[in-house]
This record gives sequence, C-alpha cells and structure tokens, in this order.
Amino acid sequence: MLGQKGAPTFGDKLIQKGVQYAPELLLGGNALRQVMPHLTRHGASRTLREARALAADRDIGTLNVNPELIEDARQYLPNNLPERNLLEGSQHGDYNSLFNLQSNLGRVSAQRTGRIRSLFAPETNIRGEAGLASRRRLLNAIHENLQSQGHHDISDLLRQGQNEYRRYMQFRPYRNAIAGAALYAATPKNALTDLVKKLISIRGQ
Repeated sequence: MLGQKGAPTFGDKLIQKGVQYAPELLLGGNALRQVMPHLTRHGASRTLREARALAADRDIGTLNVNPELIEDARQYLPNNLPERNLLEGSQHGDYNSLFNLQSNLGRVSAQRTGRIRSLFAPETNIRGEAGLASRRRLLNAIHENLQSQGHHDISDLLRQGQNEYRRYMQFRPYRNAIAGAALYAATPKNALTDLVKKLISIRGQ
C-alpha cells in the first residue's frame, strides 16, 4: 500500500505500525498519557500553565519565601539585568517571579551537570549539583507557602506539572532519535543522493 519494495526497513515498520495502531492511539489518548511522556514542550508544560493561570485568577497575593533562599539562588545565575529583575520580583514574593526563578535556576544548573562534566569539569559539575539543591529548597518553600495559604490545588498542579516536564526532558532525546531515524529511512534514496550531489556542487562553487 505504501509502495514498499523488498524487506521492510526500520522506517517502513515504524510507519506501518503507526497506521495499524493509529485508531487505538487516538481513542486511547487519555490512557496513553498516563504511561507515556508528552511529545512536545507545549504539551509537557500545560499543567504548569494551569497552575499559573489558577494563581492569577485567584489573586493569591505574595508568598512569604525566606529571602535567604532567593539570595542563595543568585550565585548560580548569570549576572544580567533580566535575572536581577527576576530576583527582585522574587524577593517581593511574586508567584510568577518565583516560578521563573526556580525554572531558570534548574535549567542553568542542569546544564552544568552530567557524566561528561563530572569527569572533565568536576568543579562545574559540583556547582551544578549545588544549584539544583538550591532550587529544591526554593521549590519546597513555594509549596509550603501555597499549602499554608490553603492553595493545595495549585501546589498539586505545580508538582504534577514539574513531574510531567521532567519526564518530557528525559524522553526528548529518544523521541528525536526515533523521528530522525524514521525520516532518514522514509527518504527515497535517489532523492537523498540528489540532495548530497547538490550540496557538493554548491560547496565547490
């Protein structure tokens, strides 16, 4: 049906299985999301956006987060105007500023960690681990404040959203690898050859 000739490649099998199971996947979408990470950043951050929207609609005011936790985060962030404004807003207890602060702190610190950095840049890896620990303390304080003010639903959404986003980030490299392999396998070999020839001819000009 798909014009396959000869033994099926990995890409052929992937496409065929996709066609075969598409109805079940569409009908069982809600069940699938319970066991499989979101496939896009937008989908993975949906619950986090719900928590932020609920906090805005409810006008929760300011959170009483220990200023020392915010100052502790400062040393792990770049010293630029956006980050300084974010730290200032967090000192005033603004929910959005605090949320963005822990997010930036986690992103920057995670980039400093990893097996390669632990081997070749141990000091950078240690700094990254310390930044992630600082983020956890800040997050715990945010949750404690939300719950003490009676906003348990916002706290639960925030925690759920963080888990969903973490699963997405862990799954993303595998998603990209599968998509790349499928695209390569599905590309007609003559079209791929023509493309390589064109690139070579352009480079030689």
